[in-house]
Amino acid sequence: MDTARAASPSRLEASSSSSGAEPRSIGAQAIEGEAADAFSEGLMGLLTPLVHKCDEGVQAALDSQAALSQQIDRVTTRLSHSYTP
Repeated sequence: MDTARAASPSRLEASSSSSGAEPRSIGAQAIEGEAADAFSEGLMGLLTPLVHKCDEGVQAALDSQAALSQQIDRVTTRLSHSYTP
């Protein structure tokens, strides 16, 4: 049973990675790096407008809440002045 475990693919991968040998060439790593950069740029290009639109919506909601709060304060002031017990 121990020989079957030693020959398993997971054992072979672990032993080859622990030896310090790099299975990929430098060119392949550069291509992967370029692909990752292109992916991140594309993702940022898609998400940036959505984030800005969300920020605008949040700011509009905050402005609306501030205006409503001022109106409520004005109505409260008028009602408190017009109410005489």
